[in-house]
Amino acid sequence: MRNREDNGSPEVKSKLRQLQMQASQRAARERGALDDVGQATAVIVNPAHFAVALRYVPGQDDVPVMLASGRDGLAFQVIERAKSAHIPVLRLPPLARALYFTGDIGQPIHDGLFGAVAAVLAHVWRVERGLQDDLPDIDLPPDLQFDGLGNRAG
Repeated sequence: MRNREDNGSPEVKSKLRQLQMQASQRAARERGALDDVGQATAVIVNPAHFAVALRYVPGQDDVPVMLASGRDGLAFQVIERAKSAHIPVLRLPPLARALYFTGDIGQPIHDGLFGAVAAVLAHVWRVERGLQDDLPDIDLPPDLQFDGLGNRAG
């Protein structure tokens, strides 16, 4: 009975419309940013669900910037475009989720992720120069750890 009452509530309907609008706007921004994937330095992925394209060019960018992101089907498109453009695609699920849920396209990454992203970009730099390098272990602050639904872990 309570569910029926909540579904009819103007407040609940308004909140649902607001959440749907936000999701729609984010999806539109993500689709619009797909063309920018080719300019990325690296793409960080949770292969089946999230992909985030980052750019960091020393001397040009002060900090890494999120160029594109996607979830589910859009993540697949980001990954495919990165592969076509020979952009490194790195499987780091916790970092992919943290970037996705704390970032916005065209904006610098969350400052709490600078250390993790710097380690990843250093890895990419070494690999591009032919140096053997294992993918680094990434430590994320507890408040920047997310599950697949965007809930903070713990």
